[in-house]
Amino acid sequence: MKHVLTCALALTLTVLPSLAQAQDSKPATKKKTARKLLLWKVSGKGLKTPSYLFGTIHLPDKRVLALPKAVDKAIDASDALFCELALEKDLQVKMTPHLMLGGGKTLVDVLGQDLVDRAAKLLAAKGLPIQPFLQLKPWVLMSQLTMLLEYFQESMTQQPALDSVLYNRAKAAGKEVGGLEKVEDQLAVFDSLSAKAQKKMVAEGLDGFEKAAKEGTRTTEPLVRAYLSGDLGEMMKQSKEEIGDDKEMIAFMKLLLDDRNVTMTAAIAKHLKGAPSKTFFFAVGSAHYPGKLGIVALLKAKGFTVERVAR
Repeated sequence: MKHVLTCALALTLTVLPSLAQAQDSKPATKKKTARKLLLWKVSGKGLKTPSYLFGTIHLPDKRVLALPKAVDKAIDASDALFCELALEKDLQVKMTPHLMLGGGKTLVDVLGQDLVDRAAKLLAAKGLPIQPFLQLKPWVLMSQLTMLLEYFQESMTQQPALDSVLYNRAKAAGKEVGGLEKVEDQLAVFDSLSAKAQKKMVAEGLDGFEKAAKEGTRTTEPLVRAYLSGDLGEMMKQSKEEIGDDKEMIAFMKLLLDDRNVTMTAAIAKHLKGAPSKTFFFAVGSAHYPGKLGIVALLKAKGFTVERVAR
């Protein structure tokens, strides 16, 4: 389970990456990349105009924010853009009750003093206190640590992750925007993990952060490189790394991917059927597209033609 949590948050959930994140930052300057596009065209089944699927990674990495021209063109050609969630400014307020431990508990109660002290030491190296994080759920703490330890500058300048950049861009252009899931349903996936599993994930996550700090690297770097290359196989391999035959983690991944794929595919199909003359742009985590139970295969099973866009 070494990097399951980090990979899952980055590839499958549009959880706001920083509690201090704003929603109005501008995207980074575009740079040429050699990536294979994580872009698919959807047509057929009575559609009068094609729509698009785009694989995202929920990080504010400037390399990720530099979109290929084909993706830019697809967004510009679209009438509506949907992310996993409707990334409106009030989303953080709606999310907050679901991020807290509640019942007067703190992370010391659920993780133990040793793990909290390790997290505090990592934050202190960035000049940040642990106190504001003590009432967060363990998996939320890990999300915050990923942003603050590995994307400190981006967090301090309130640079949104890729999904928010896309959402804000479409909204500013006057396009229809929205979400494919409810925030409560998305967050419930991580709440399904037992306290024991979350504690193990935090311990292993801290191991990774400490090692990366010593080496001057990021734990997310292999994932970002795979994303930039468009290598879905490698991304999926990393997202499921070391799960093995752990029954709880197998069930967790089913909730995280397979079950949500069905829900989002149904929402996508409903939009397409309801407005066959509209061009939609659907932006969701990259891990939701590949495999027999991925969104691409599920849309094909519904009779749509789905083709990966070449350069």
